[in-house]
Amino acid sequence: DRPSGEFTWGFGLNEPYPRGQLNGPMATAEAISRNAMWGIYNKPNLRKFIEPTVYGVDFPNICLTQATYDADQSTLVIATDQGLPTVSGQPTSFRITNVNPRAFSLKVDGELSEQWEIVNGDIEVSTTIGEHTFLINL
Repeated sequence: DRPSGEFTWGFGLNEPYPRGQLNGPMATAEAISRNAMWGIYNKPNLRKFIEPTVYGVDFPNICLTQATYDADQSTLVIATDQGLPTVSGQPTSFRITNVNPRAFSLKVDGELSEQWEIVNGDIEVSTTIGEHTFLINL
């Protein structure tokens, strides 16, 4: 889909938004190695429910290109893409849950940042639509 910059299998449904239920397994089948699907169902990653998690992303105006938690380094790495050209540079925000809001630091593009607030016990990070890298050190 050139306007959104995304690839999906349309399955001949001609819908404005692709069905994740159908596209998810197709992408998985293309990307995984032998027996990997077995592992998804028989050895699930349950730690993801207690580890830092990003949500509330202003999609489709901006997309995450990375959201990885490194437990050994106690660091959540988040990267955003350039966003839709029509909204580039506009303010946006996203939230992070499962982080102690009183015991972390935030770096945006390598610089310490105070552009966040506590909302319902989670961290809301304020930024602009564009390519950025966020490091949340716990």
